[in-house]
Amino acid sequence: LLAAMHEAGAGRLVLASSPGARAGYDTALDDTRNRIVYIGGAASNDVWALDTDRLTFTKLAAVGTPPVVAASEIAAYDAMHDRIVYAGIETYTLEFGASDQGQWVFNDATSLVAPASGAVDPTRSLLVALDADSLRGFSFFTGTWHDIAIGGDAPPAGAELVWDDSAKRLLAVADGVFDLAFDANATTATFTMLPTTNAPTPRT
Repeated sequence: LLAAMHEAGAGRLVLASSPGARAGYDTALDDTRNRIVYIGGAASNDVWALDTDRLTFTKLAAVGTPPVVAASEIAAYDAMHDRIVYAGIETYTLEFGASDQGQWVFNDATSLVAPASGAVDPTRSLLVALDADSLRGFSFFTGTWHDIAIGGDAPPAGAELVWDDSAKRLLAVADGVFDLAFDANATTATFTMLPTTNAPTPRT
């Protein structure tokens, strides 16, 4: 479908239903159901899902008390427990065990300080969050956060975390690319700036 649209010169998908243009949301890939789940944004705490097979949006009727809308948040799918971990102002989980629509459950009072980014290290079943104050890890095994000490050349605030599957490592991308290496217990992370060529100009 996408290839056909490209050949036809189409610039973007036009969908019958969507959450509309908004900023400040986050997404998680629910690969159990082949969908991208959109949470929050535009001063709203609603939940939408984009079916990646049919390319259709559906607003989910999630039950429970949703999290407060945050200025900066991260979300990641925890396949081990069939839920999305969502952290912004406090930490919540959106549980799918009983329903594909989801149920909000308060996890703990851990909040993130904007700007924040996050990525999953699948080798450790760990959601790693980098915010303006610290580096933290949320274990999918225990459902708890722990602080991660930072060593080396720490990236600037606002760096984006990303998982590099080819090298099985986390990277932080900002005005440069930083390798993130954990100790055995993932309680300390050492950042090393990597040599790059043809870098874009600094940006946010």
